[in-house]
Amino acid sequence: MARDQQREEEEEIAKKNYPPKADVCSYGITCAEILTGKIPFPHTEYKRTELLQVIRQGGRPPLPLDCPTRLANLITRCWDTDPCNRPGFLQVCNELLDFKRSNMMI
Repeated sequence: MARDQQREEEEEIAKKNYPPKADVCSYGITCAEILTGKIPFPHTEYKRTELLQVIRQGGRPPLPLDCPTRLANLITRCWDTDPCNRPGFLQVCNELLDFKRSNMMI
């Protein structure tokens, strides 16, 4: 019975259309994975519904200590718990381009 309920919950989640700011959050988590080379939330084998709950409660993967401050700030804004505080993808792209340009001049 519990397994059927879990499957139904996961199917409901899969049917939902997520707003672009949800994709921005996922992008920030993907950035953390790329920077660390580690899978986010490795200490558990969450079911999709449990993983979403952890993320909604503010769980985030750690960033490397040597991550440039500007990049770390951008990533943490991407996964802000309030979607209204997350940048849009155009802003993310512009900030990354600016970051790239400023670091190439060093």
